[in-house]
Amino acid sequence: MIVYHPTKSGHAFANVGFAGWIGSFSGMSSKQMAISEIGVSYPDDTFGKESRIGNPFTFLLRDILQFDNSIDESIQRITEKTKRTCNLILGVGDGKMNKFRSFQYSHSVATVISPTTLIPKNDTWHPQFCICILCLNLLSLHL
Repeated sequence: MIVYHPTKSGHAFANVGFAGWIGSFSGMSSKQMAISEIGVSYPDDTFGKESRIGNPFTFLLRDILQFDNSIDESIQRITEKTKRTCNLILGVGDGKMNKFRSFQYSHSVATVISPTTLIPKNDTWHPQFCICILCLNLLSLHL
């Protein structure tokens, strides 16, 4: 774990990764924002196209930790401000607002997933449930 305390701009944050890595896979900021990611090995058609040209997702996640104050800012950063690349599932939590959102993320789409808009939807599977409570409990921790 590496803890950053920027002196010129942004918030302090902890980056769970390895020495020398300047992006983020998982972490938490002093603004009680937290991020995570999971790669998608076998995406379905809803992910659309991938691209390797754009903002690397690890830099996007780091920017969320370092600069965003709320989940709403993070949603805007992911869906509107970033040139997206590969297929992923991202997670962003805001401990102040007690909210967690997942994102179906690719070059083509940035679908916001909330407890009421879970995907994929298949009525023949077990009932859907939200595991967001665990993430929100983790957000209650401070740096």
